[in-house]
Amino acid sequence: MNRMSIIVMVIPILIKVRLNMTEKVTCPYCKELVESPASELEHVVPEGLGSPILNPNVCNECNTIAADKIDSLYFNNTTIKILQVVTGTKTKKGMLKPMEINTTFNPQNIKLKIEKGKFSFVGDMSEKSAIKLINKNGFSDFPAVSASLKEESCSYEHAKLFLGLLSMCVPNFVTSKTADTLRKKMWHGTRQELDLPNGEKFHGDIFGEILKNITDTDGPDLYKNRHHIIHIEGNPNGSIHAYVDLYNTLRPNILTLERKEEWKNINITIVIDPEIKKVVKYEGIAKIDLTEQYPKYENGCMFEIQ
Repeated sequence: MNRMSIIVMVIPILIKVRLNMTEKVTCPYCKELVESPASELEHVVPEGLGSPILNPNVCNECNTIAADKIDSLYFNNTTIKILQVVTGTKTKKGMLKPMEINTTFNPQNIKLKIEKGKFSFVGDMSEKSAIKLINKNGFSDFPAVSASLKEESCSYEHAKLFLGLLSMCVPNFVTSKTADTLRKKMWHGTRQELDLPNGEKFHGDIFGEILKNITDTDGPDLYKNRHHIIHIEGNPNGSIHAYVDLYNTLRPNILTLERKEEWKNINITIVIDPEIKKVVKYEGIAKIDLTEQYPKYENGCMFEIQ
């Protein structure tokens, strides 16, 4: 057997060994040193939102607790259920079935029927104008849509989302002051109630009721613009501004508490198509396919800093 043959035989073995090796890393959720990769990988953006992005550095205990106490809340929210159905989101159990919901400010009990790419009404169409939900475009200036650490409007859903993403995409973020604050919010935070112009209360989480004046022509627009867009950008002063535009409708964002020279040139964009559960575009960061290594995670991938 010649030398080249030996090399050809050995390289695949070395790659396999490297993929199955573990190392000690800091779990972004608890800040403890843990073995990575964990046996169960964490979906940074919940899998039920059609995201394949995984973070192997989240320990199994945090993954389990967060799934039960935080992620499960996403999917008990009517707005999220509407968006999942109309966008054809590929959840862990596949695409959700069509649904009907009662509408607010509706004296004739008209129901809204939601299907993939379509809204329609069940009931007396003469009362269609009475159907009012909250304006999906009217909250850009509200603290409820941001994960402001200084204004105390950062809920535990916000904190988990940004801890997972920024610990993967921003160097030395996991041990930063911002990460410490997010961990406190994630495990001990609440949903802040904020005043709306009409005197109602609005919970300061990323999944508020923010759809309004739905007509049967809105479904195609939501379906067409269904993508999740993640953007992480360094500012000239060294702080990081990040947002996650979920379904082109919900947009939590955050500004780091500290500034670092190494953060100034960060400019990352990641686009996810929830209908096919795939990352369809990424810039400013290196994507690593995990499907072969972890076949049970459909289209599974992670990102590493370039």
